[in-house]
Amino acid sequence: MLPHAAVSVADRSLADWPKPPSLLPALTPSPGAADFGEVYLSWSEKGLALATIGQDYFDIDLLAYKGAFPLGEAYRWNSGRCRRGPRRATLFFIPRAPR
Repeated sequence: MLPHAAVSVADRSLADWPKPPSLLPALTPSPGAADFGEVYLSWSEKGLALATIGQDYFDIDLLAYKGAFPLGEAYRWNSGRCRRGPRRATLFFIPRAPR
């Protein structure tokens, strides 16, 4: 059962989240990937609120690429559902470019 929480994404903090009751069961990493994150889910009258606490460490100066950050190297969360046909979504967490 998802907990109710009036979470504001504008404050950029997880301090108000009901962390223990909103923690989802452990995720299964993709083959060859490390398990290094948690996902939290709650609801309010505005909709569902999703948070992730994890890390995908890399040294941006060692990752050689041209143009946009390569999505295959990004920390990401994949989701899907099968109601009236499969639907999938991926959230990519892209690091800021060095200044």
